Amino acid sequence: MSRFERGGVRLEGARTAAARAAEQEDQARQRHDEAVDRLTAATETARTARARHQEKAEAYRTLRDSVGADAERVLADVARTADAITEAEQAVEQARTALGAARERRVAALTRVELGEQALVVAVAEAQHDAQRLRPYAQPDLLSLLRCPTDLRWPAQTSDDELHPQVAALHEAILTATRELSPTETSLKQSATRLTSALTDLQAQLPAAGLDHRPEWDTDDGVIVVRVADEQGLTPVAHFADRITRERRDQEQLLTDSEQRVLEDALLGQLARQIHHRTIEARDLVAAMDSQMRARRMSSGLTVGVGWRLADDLDTEQRDVCKLLERDPARLGPGQLTTMRRHFAARIKTARAAAPERPYRELLGDVLDYRQWRTFAFTLHRPGGGTEALTRARHSQLSGGEQSVSLHLPLFAAANALFGSARPDAPRLLGLDEAFAGVDDTGRGELMALAKQFDLDLFMTGYDLWATHPAVSGAAHYDLSHSAVEHAVSTVLLVWDGSTNIADFDGTLARALGSPETRRAPAGHSEADRTGVLLDLTDE
Repeated sequence: MSRFERGGVRLEGARTAAARAAEQEDQARQRHDEAVDRLTAATETARTARARHQEKAEAYRTLRDSVGADAERVLADVARTADAITEAEQAVEQARTALGAARERRVAALTRVELGEQALVVAVAEAQHDAQRLRPYAQPDLLSLLRCPTDLRWPAQTSDDELHPQVAALHEAILTATRELSPTETSLKQSATRLTSALTDLQAQLPAAGLDHRPEWDTDDGVIVVRVADEQGLTPVAHFADRITRERRDQEQLLTDSEQRVLEDALLGQLARQIHHRTIEARDLVAAMDSQMRARRMSSGLTVGVGWRLADDLDTEQRDVCKLLERDPARLGPGQLTTMRRHFAARIKTARAAAPERPYRELLGDVLDYRQWRTFAFTLHRPGGGTEALTRARHSQLSGGEQSVSLHLPLFAAANALFGSARPDAPRLLGLDEAFAGVDDTGRGELMALAKQFDLDLFMTGYDLWATHPAVSGAAHYDLSHSAVEHAVSTVLLVWDGSTNIADFDGTLARALGSPETRRAPAGHSEADRTGVLLDLTDE
């Protein structure tokens, strides 16, 4: 039964295939019949065409035989005419190609002419603009500096079409004066630097003379024009230099040698009086510092003193002059004044020869700087009365605490002496960056106790720096913490009351201390975390 079903299925498929094949056979037979019909029609058309071709060929042979030589000649003329027409057409084509190329060349020539006219307009405009840049040079003082004729002037009116003869003459004169110059970028930068330095020196030196001379300059088309404002108004710097040179020459002629000597003695006496008073004041100040420093003993009983003595590099003449300056100038005789005058004159001459470009005022300041004639010297005093110089080698032999105290004691004493010259209600604040770096906790406590003895208020910054020492009666700390993730710095205020540190998490202490709290962001902690916490950092 199963085999029968499979056979039936195959039979059904074969029947379907046979029906499809029969249908395809019918279609192929129809196409074949249509092809046969088309072949028959084409064959008939070909037969008809051959018949007509034979008729035409026979008629052509008959015509040729009847016409004869004339027809051959006409045909030859026709052939020649056809060749001539072909050649003429080729010539016309070549002429058309040449005409197109000529037109292109004409357009290119017209474009070049137009561009040339535009370039000419631009060149004329640039020439006019460049000519306008010569206008600032048409001044007698600048022309004299350039070694050009000083009678050249800028015309009252200029034309846009051509250069004015006066402008051309000015250009030719400047070109002649600068023909041998070959500036480079480096030389131009160096010239600009020298000019800036000269202007800076002029601006610094003229007001320092005390004659109300004020330099002014402006830039006119790249040319820096310098003028000096004085009692006569704005004067070109060259004319001003010539005028003060003439005035100096006149004053030198009016001042005789004896008058000059009297004037120098008077000035030298005033100078000696000022140096004498300042030397006495400085010596008294150092003496006060010495007494204050020696009154503060270290834990070992040692004390440090300070002195202000003559420098070791002074020669005999300088030492003699320093001794003369320690005396009252009113009691100095003519010979002693002459000695001082010769000494300072020689020093000024030597300093000026070593640095001729330096301003005279600065040179005098260095020569007469009495602070360079002396140096500070520190001494170490033992409890039994022995004294020795506190040198680098001796300082390295001290303990760590003694080293830190010997370094900071002169600083505190100098600050105390400086604050002593101020009003009683003036602040006595001393700022220390990286305060007491490298000093242990014991040494820091001793230094803070030393600052308290001098009644100094310290403003300090440092890493792990705490003023939680018994000698400190009160201090405010700000502990800073930087967060690289949040890009923020958080602060905590801790106030030392002499025994404990009180941390301020809710801003109560900050407000009590008068802080405006403009830099404080509200914290996101609970009320328990924001309450004040007592932190005893003594054991940390």
